[in-house]
Amino acid sequence: MRNLKEGIRKQFYTELGKFIAPEGYVEHREADSSPTDYTFKKNVKPGVVWSLHSHLGHSKPPYAVYTIMACRYEAATERLRTFLEKHQITLISNAPVGFGNSVERYTQQKHSVLVSSENIQEAAQQTADRFKEAESKYLLPRIDQGVAVDEYLTKRPHHWPTGDLFNCCVTILSYGLLTNDRALVQKGIERTFEILNKPGYSQRNRDFFEALQKAVEHEFI
Repeated sequence: MRNLKEGIRKQFYTELGKFIAPEGYVEHREADSSPTDYTFKKNVKPGVVWSLHSHLGHSKPPYAVYTIMACRYEAATERLRTFLEKHQITLISNAPVGFGNSVERYTQQKHSVLVSSENIQEAAQQTADRFKEAESKYLLPRIDQGVAVDEYLTKRPHHWPTGDLFNCCVTILSYGLLTNDRALVQKGIERTFEILNKPGYSQRNRDFFEALQKAVEHEFI
């Protein structure tokens, strides 16, 4: 059964790669990624990368195709990294700036695509079509980091690109650093603690946020 799944997996992702290649996506394998996970990336514009991450679920066919789409603001990630190094903040060594979500959350069809040996090409086409639909609704409107920044500053957490305070903080802060906007850097810290200090809100990453706050005060105030 394992060999069957492996064979279907390889054929399926080969076909999926063919369908999304014309859009500029190429397969990319991270050094620490699972051999059963597949990632395809696209350089959308300088400093911005979109990606599709996928794996097959279920122990026997038909296998469910699980796909996640993501945007990474590479230029902002690098600018944040230099800021963290400058202020010797090591609580989180790798702080990527971006967002991501399930493809099915942004498609009309909410159920997972199912793939077996009988429908590999059809399932790959369905997955590619759904990804393109979700890409246009979720990734494209936020191709400019400033759009995501505005959402984090003005919308409630369940309307954020991703409802995570860490992403909110580093997206605003890094954009302020990247654009040399001191007021925006300060707004990023203020917005973070506005949410963090709400009664009952998770205190995860509080040490990191406090270290950022001290670094911003040291450099900009």
